Amino acid sequence: MLIIVVNQSKLYFKQLDALRAFAVILVIISHWFSSDHFLNRYSSNGSLGVTLFFVLSGFLITSILLRSKDLIAKGLPMPQAFKVFYIRRILRISPVYYFLIFILLIFAPTLIKDSFFWHLSYFTNIFFWLKGIFSGPLSHFWSLAVEEQFYLVCPAFIFFIPKRFLIKSFLFGICIGISFRYFMVFPGNDMGRILMPGSIDSFCIGALFAYGRLNDSALINKYLTKIPFSLTIAFLFVFFVHTIFFNSLPANIRSALYFFLISLSFGVIIDKAAGNSDNILFNSILNNRLLIYIGKISYGLYLYHNFIPYF
Repeated sequence: MLIIVVNQSKLYFKQLDALRAFAVILVIISHWFSSDHFLNRYSSNGSLGVTLFFVLSGFLITSILLRSKDLIAKGLPMPQAFKVFYIRRILRISPVYYFLIFILLIFAPTLIKDSFFWHLSYFTNIFFWLKGIFSGPLSHFWSLAVEEQFYLVCPAFIFFIPKRFLIKSFLFGICIGISFRYFMVFPGNDMGRILMPGSIDSFCIGALFAYGRLNDSALINKYLTKIPFSLTIAFLFVFFVHTIFFNSLPANIRSALYFFLISLSFGVIIDKAAGNSDNILFNSILNNRLLIYIGKISYGLYLYHNFIPYF
């Protein structure tokens, strides 16, 4: 039996751990401080942090799966590629997650009893969608559900679609995310983002940059990452979506464009981080040891942080 294992050590970028640190810090700020606190008043910190996590996941998971796809073409059995991917994801994510779920069931049953099986099956986002509201110490679980749903479908998407169609498929996914939020967000309901189609553009943008980096795509490298001042433009987009002008747009247009623009900005930033940008300040920040350490434990911080102010 042919056994080929993907060497994922080459896919580790310590600078991306620093970006994870920024993502989890933004989410913690949004949950630990009131909405009128100066740290939250001018920025949607929670949305920024979660979106950065989504784009990072799209970038890293697609990088892993594209390497596996190349190995499949060289003889790696596809069932083995699926098996390796899912086992690694389960061992990385599920133990600490399910430990928390059962701890809550034992020590805080009133908090979780009505939604226990939704969390158990990673359908928390659908539960909140049906309720029409997500709040309290379990509110952040919706993004974990979306991540898990992405992990579930992404391998089949990458492995079965011919490589020459992948860029078009990612672009189509981006259009789905933008369109879904446009039609599903309206006054009194701004929750279109928490269903998988409403966040798919963030993952696809990360995937697009991963494809460009691994396959030297002229489309991506020329127009998205190699243009002068692309990093500056990315930060300007993040600033623009928090201006008074942008916030005065209708809710559906604002939601459709907001997550697309910040995802695109984060895609550029992630690509620069993974490619060792020549910007000295940028590199010095992302090589900070404390940020890298926080990024390494960001999943655990994200899981548990929202219970601290509650209890």
